Amino acid sequence: MKKLILPETLSNETITLKRHNHLYDEQLFKYIDANRAHLHPWLFWVDGTKTIENTSKTTDFFIEQWQAGNNFAYVLLDNHNDVLGTIDFHDINNEDRCGAIGYWLRKDKTGHGYVSSALKLLENEIFKQDFVRITITCDSLNTASSAVAVRNQYDYEGCNKKALNAYGELHDRLLYAKINPNHK
Repeated sequence: MKKLILPETLSNETITLKRHNHLYDEQLFKYIDANRAHLHPWLFWVDGTKTIENTSKTTDFFIEQWQAGNNFAYVLLDNHNDVLGTIDFHDINNEDRCGAIGYWLRKDKTGHGYVSSALKLLENEIFKQDFVRITITCDSLNTASSAVAVRNQYDYEGCNKKALNAYGELHDRLLYAKINPNHK
């Protein structure tokens, strides 16, 4: 089965997705640090990101994962090259032609369609390479993430009861999926 290879840069008139690299470590850390309360309930890695060095190690991980074809992580940028958040394609199964997308966005940049725009760019590239299925999962309490999936025509496929350990409390995980419209 052909291994997925994604471009290092994707862009449209409002945003650019750049392969996760060390050029953005300082901005990423600054915005993670400034958005802890906003990100903390949904992204369990936030608590472990206490320094720029933590961010740099995460970037090293994403660089290795990209090279291995296991995770394609992008920094989401506006037209002024300012970091808005990140988006990635992970849990990639080249044989079954499927994987999952995850994302986060700064609180002050929510509600402007940036994640939806990034999602469309990324899914178009994935589907061009004959991948069949993309999923998005989120905590059932994360209404913003669920709304992104629904707004972008991902079908609700179900709820995994008590599947997320959210700081010692079990939450339900919602599953959304989109099938490649060109797949027959």
